[in-house]
Amino acid sequence: LARPQWGFRWEEVRRKGLDLVVALDTSRSMMASDIKPTRLQQAKWGIRDLLRNLRGDRVGLVPFAGSSILQCPLTIDYAAFAMTLDDVYSGIIPKGGTALEQALRTAIAAFPADRTADRVILLITDGEDHEGDPLALLPELKDKGIRVYTIGIGTLEGEMVPAGDNQGGYFKDRQGQIVKTALKEDMLQKLALGTGGTYVRSAPGDTGLERVFNESIANLKRSEQENRTAKIYEERFVWPIAAALLLLAWEALLGDRRKNHAEAGA
Repeated sequence: LARPQWGFRWEEVRRKGLDLVVALDTSRSMMASDIKPTRLQQAKWGIRDLLRNLRGDRVGLVPFAGSSILQCPLTIDYAAFAMTLDDVYSGIIPKGGTALEQALRTAIAAFPADRTADRVILLITDGEDHEGDPLALLPELKDKGIRVYTIGIGTLEGEMVPAGDNQGGYFKDRQGQIVKTALKEDMLQKLALGTGGTYVRSAPGDTGLERVFNESIANLKRSEQENRTAKIYEERFVWPIAAALLLLAWEALLGDRRKNHAEAGA
């Protein structure tokens, strides 16, 4: 009722953007609390904040630990992406450990075969890598024009890893020693440098995601993507307003006439 619409027209809608895959570390070490409340939760908050900066960019999600999955294919439905992100937790990947090479391979496979837009992988991790060689992928990443932006989340001093048993204990290795996890930056810096990306170290309350986007990713070239036609309904709210104004004018005119007749009769 507030905005009556009827009739429509077909209009071509054009989108400019790039393709961005977020590779998010969900391994046990991401539950360390040197970044409050945990590394993983702070990363998820940062990704949600990042969504507000996207305008036509497609975004996908790859959670990883000892293996990786494409949890959300590339999409411009940011609400659906956010719902998928909310479902990510430490343990969503059953295989323990941290396999950065595998995570990057899954992220690379998420991009379409035809290169129609600039491609970005946003790798968010504490940098611990227990298998594979992520740097071995540099030639493929450069050949496919994929920039890797890396976010190191954690502190250099490190923190103990919660056992996750609700007893307040800490994870121990096979020798019974408490495991301490610290940010490993060297490989993350090399990945970013080798692909034309940027490395940023997170800080308490600031994952660095918005900084990377605003200072680097936002300046990348956006390509025209997926031109399509959309049904645009015609707004008709002006017509009822015009009719109402005419009625008011008519009422005012009649009122003046009645007043004049009354005064003449007096």
